[in-house]
Amino acid sequence: MIRSAQMGHLKITANSICAMICFIVAGVGVDDCIVVENFYQKAIDGGKPRGERMSTALEHGGLAIFLTTSSSVLAFASGIPNDMVGVMGFCACGAFAFTWIFFLSVTFFPAMLVLDQNRIEAKGKEFACCFSGSCLSTNGASVNPDAEAKADEESGEKADTEENTIAR
Repeated sequence: MIRSAQMGHLKITANSICAMICFIVAGVGVDDCIVVENFYQKAIDGGKPRGERMSTALEHGGLAIFLTTSSSVLAFASGIPNDMVGVMGFCACGAFAFTWIFFLSVTFFPAMLVLDQNRIEAKGKEFACCFSGSCLSTNGASVNPDAEAKADEESGEKADTEENTIAR
């Protein structure tokens, strides 16, 4: 919707070849996410405190993301003044899409990565993070490993007490 409004404002028509942009941008966007995640993991392994991890990751990985994305935006933007309408639309879509993916790579993805790491450190659930307790059990099996471990310890203590009572 935003892309359509932006393209309409610039009086650039999107054509069927513009649909190919999504595959190119997806590849570059995934690569950007891998770069950020790699530097974030290095910050975790290096013992950085929570507040400094992402800033360190973006400090190192952000330059690589910026260089690859800005060169792509410039390459697509250089084709916008072309006389062929199809090429002009393709290049405009590409420049806009790469600008948008850069914005998401340095704002949305790092935020989600930090939230996920906080969930991991808090030993939260992966799939159903909004639910807790026994409401998520399948066939009587608990989905909470901490609750299972605690139950196993308690049953072990009861068994030890019963064995000591019988032995006396």
